[in-house]
Amino acid sequence: MASRTAVRWAFVMNSADWNRLAEWHSAWLAADPSARTRLRDQFAREQPALAAEADALAASSRSLPGFLETPAFVLAAHQLASETLTLRAGDRVGPYRIAAALARGGMGDVYRATDVRLERDVALKMMTHTPSDGSRVQRFMQEARVTAALDHPNIVKVFDVGMFEGTPYLVAELVDGETLRARLAGGPIEPSEARRLAAQIAHGLVAAHASGLVHRDLKPDNIIITRSGLPKILDFGIAKFAEEPTLSDGLSTLSGVLLGTAGYLAPEQITGAALDGRADLFALGTMLFEMLSGERAFARAHVVDTLHAIVHDPAPDSLRSRPGVPLRLTAIVERLLEKEPRSRFQSAADLAWALEHLDSPVRNDSSSAAPPAPASRSRAGALIGMGAALIVLTTLAVWWFRPAAVATVASGQSAQFTWPLPEGLSLESAPVVAPDQARFVFVGGDDSGRRLFVRDLSSLEAVAIPGTDGARHPFWSPDSQHVGYFAGGKMMRAAVSGGPPVRLANAPDPRGGTWNEDGTILFQPLYRDSSLFRVSARGESLAAVTQLDGAAGDVTHKWPVFLPDGKHFLFQLISVDDSRRGIYLGSLDAPPSDARMLFRSETGVAYVPLPDGRSGWILSAMGDHVQARRFDQTTGTLQGDARTLRLHAAGGTPRNEPMLAATGNVLAFSSAFVPWGAHPAAFDRAGSQVRVWPEAELGGWLRVSPEGGRLLRTIVDPLRGNPDIWIEDLARGTRVKVTSSSSLDVSPVWSPDGRRVAFRTGTTSRAEIALAAADGTGPQTMLSCPQTVCEPTDWSKDGSLLVNAGGDVWTVSTDGATPSTALLAGPAVERDARFSNDGRWIAYVSEESGRPEVSLRSRSGIPNRVVVSSNGGDQPVWRRDGRELFYVAPDGWLHSVSVRVDRSSNLVLGDATPLNVPRPGGRHWGTVYDVSPDGGRVFLPMPGTRPPAREVGVVVNWT
Repeated sequence: MASRTAVRWAFVMNSADWNRLAEWHSAWLAADPSARTRLRDQFAREQPALAAEADALAASSRSLPGFLETPAFVLAAHQLASETLTLRAGDRVGPYRIAAALARGGMGDVYRATDVRLERDVALKMMTHTPSDGSRVQRFMQEARVTAALDHPNIVKVFDVGMFEGTPYLVAELVDGETLRARLAGGPIEPSEARRLAAQIAHGLVAAHASGLVHRDLKPDNIIITRSGLPKILDFGIAKFAEEPTLSDGLSTLSGVLLGTAGYLAPEQITGAALDGRADLFALGTMLFEMLSGERAFARAHVVDTLHAIVHDPAPDSLRSRPGVPLRLTAIVERLLEKEPRSRFQSAADLAWALEHLDSPVRNDSSSAAPPAPASRSRAGALIGMGAALIVLTTLAVWWFRPAAVATVASGQSAQFTWPLPEGLSLESAPVVAPDQARFVFVGGDDSGRRLFVRDLSSLEAVAIPGTDGARHPFWSPDSQHVGYFAGGKMMRAAVSGGPPVRLANAPDPRGGTWNEDGTILFQPLYRDSSLFRVSARGESLAAVTQLDGAAGDVTHKWPVFLPDGKHFLFQLISVDDSRRGIYLGSLDAPPSDARMLFRSETGVAYVPLPDGRSGWILSAMGDHVQARRFDQTTGTLQGDARTLRLHAAGGTPRNEPMLAATGNVLAFSSAFVPWGAHPAAFDRAGSQVRVWPEAELGGWLRVSPEGGRLLRTIVDPLRGNPDIWIEDLARGTRVKVTSSSSLDVSPVWSPDGRRVAFRTGTTSRAEIALAAADGTGPQTMLSCPQTVCEPTDWSKDGSLLVNAGGDVWTVSTDGATPSTALLAGPAVERDARFSNDGRWIAYVSEESGRPEVSLRSRSGIPNRVVVSSNGGDQPVWRRDGRELFYVAPDGWLHSVSVRVDRSSNLVLGDATPLNVPRPGGRHWGTVYDVSPDGGRVFLPMPGTRPPAREVGVVVNWT
């Protein structure tokens, strides 16, 4: 910690001391190594107060060759490795065949490779191997996790991550192009092209920052420009989550070395202040300056002088006298290079908007820079030049949605800005503007859970609505006095003024609601196999208003939106038939089957009526851009082509709600999804993570094969929202898809020999058991089910399946020759049974005591039940030899109990011991985790590492 403190103080000392230190350091660097000790001792005698800072600088640069030529001590990519794993053409890394070496970086070496499964060329990044340096491995794995979560055209996509001979590797798309550094070698870039590149880089940062991710090492070397001219951000290797408390001091070091590259670091990175996305905006400002001028903004003779200049010296004003550079573009650069983060653009979305609207006729402006002006007048003019509408909205931020504010800019320019949520809150739903435009509601999440918040637009405060814990998918009443929402498997309504919420209808897994002037609410109660239903605002007269066409492959109807007439409505239809997925128009006065398609879409929509009362705009987020379609309410038809709005709103998926809402000429949005689901991870019993899977592949029901070399699991199709069953070879990384159908294929189990799998298939209301070959070949075999819904939980050596059915545990023969038998059929619910390895004992969950308890019972028919868990337990899993039983306690932590049989054939149980692994959590559908045959590794689902958004985007006069 001493060196960190010394380095930090080195950049906040007074100028005289700094000059003395810089002069000594330059002499020390140039001196012969044999003379450096003498120089250090002499300086310590003459300047004892600066001795610690001198030692810190010397320690940071002593072992770095070429220090004067290369700013090595601020490169995270410096070669600190003691060993390097070198690959050659033809070598195999899992399913990847090495073709050639591409580059070497501090965090890893990059190779061109081919994915032999898909015959796809990829870039494979192999971690520089340092066995004793766990922080480097951890940082590399962090890069893999956070980058895999990003999916944006201006960010290089990560496909896979794994381990090879004890070394982690990452696989990304192979981009054909040149770095921005290479482009700059040819001199300055035309202002229009530089502006385009900067805007697209900003759009990439919008996606990263919305995920809570700060790059921290943005520089021309980390921008690659494709042959088509698309810039992509590379290498989040030293990225950090802005909300991760262990990195909150903002000055991360590697063996006393600053992370980042001199000349592009923000002042707060150098001084050790807390970091957020505005540090990346400073770096982008330095790159934009370099693109326009051909020079680095803060270049000095030595690295330490460059760092000092970034913190203390004013930004250069040479762009003002450079021909062809617009004054307003110069003003944007100057704002990006402000020392204080609060003086810069406050978000990448604001920057992208300013760059793309630079030519808007806000004021008369010279096409090139004007002569230099005094500093105060120059900065004032620059602010005005960025757009009068933006300044008006910033000034009026307290009441940015009030009708008066809207009227203020009604005759002026469209404006976009952001509102950060209150400290500690995350955005867990779309921000929904009230019909009266005086307030908006959103689901806010913090350490205590989720609930509804309302922000009155005349206030800076967001106020929680009491009693709305666990809320999801809010929607307004027409009079703006009540909010409908979903919580605890119910649809509820709550008065904004207070009072207890009112239950309206059951909704186990809902996707949206809408409320008309007549007091009718449309809603979707269940994610799959559900049409839309209507109910009164008093909770009466429940009835279906749409009808699923199962024969055509329809999966669900969701995200209903009433049109102004209160009779017609829009909704999204999800189907396994691509041609049927889209936005449909329905009517309360028409038969449920009469709804018709308006246009193809993978997301829900918002509707904004126009003043003529006959038409409006249908808004949808496609990818990360918003499209607007003109709609004629009288004819029920679209008019003209779709418009694309220049803002980034997260579109819906089968699992995510669209993060977009609009009322009148005010549009509110978020550029980040509400996170959902989980991705697999493996931990040893000490709690160390030994494997991570790409976060983009969400699923569950992890099952390790009998020999321990394969993993059976479900993976959700991101478009269909449908889970399929896959098997992965853990050593080679190859995968086999076992199922591919429109059915709900879940809860897979292995056969004892590992050659087949059994699984539940069907719908949420009717499901059977299917058998399939583990290599994905051959037909599936259907088994007779003793109840309406059957779900396998284990497969014994004698060919019997243990099956959950009707609240009891049944045995079902896999050969169909033996009738099904109710094995555990007491008055209480019994479920999730597992055979011991020898088949003598059955572990299961019993709710006989009124709460779930893990229990054991002999298969031989001895009725005595042995309770394993204490004060509740769920999800039992045997170690393969039957000598240990795992289960999940009510608090979500994983426990284990030793099991043995004494000479009298009595069970002897050890004490329950918690495992030092992350919580798989309780109250899941089925058992979500598994253990390796020897019990040494735990495979479990982990929450997504992409955090939710913490800001709301706003556009006024978006039309």
